[in-house]
Amino acid sequence: MTKKYQARIEPEAYYQIINSISFIKTVSLKAANILFQIILESINSLSEFPERFPITERYKLFGSSERQMTIVKGRYSILYVIEGDTVCVEYFVDSRKK
Repeated sequence: MTKKYQARIEPEAYYQIINSISFIKTVSLKAANILFQIILESINSLSEFPERFPITERYKLFGSSERQMTIVKGRYSILYVIEGDTVCVEYFVDSRKK
C-alpha cells in the first residue's frame, strides 16, 4: 500500500502563486486559469511519492532536504520539504524571472 502525504502550502508560496497568477491574468484570463489548475494538480500529486523529485543542489551542501518539482516545461518550480506525513510547499518560483 502506498503511503499518502498531506500537501500544505506555506503562506510565502501561496503569495508567490497568487502573484504569478495575477500577473498572467492581466494578459489572459484563460491562461491564468489553466496555470492555476496545473499548479494545484501538481501540488496535489505530491501526496504520492513526493521523494520522486531530487533534493535541490543549492541545499545539498547544508544537509537540507528541500526538493524541487518543475512544471510547465521547466518554467516554474515548486520547492518543498517532506516533514513526517506532510509535504510542505515552501516556495513557488517563476524560473524565467531573475
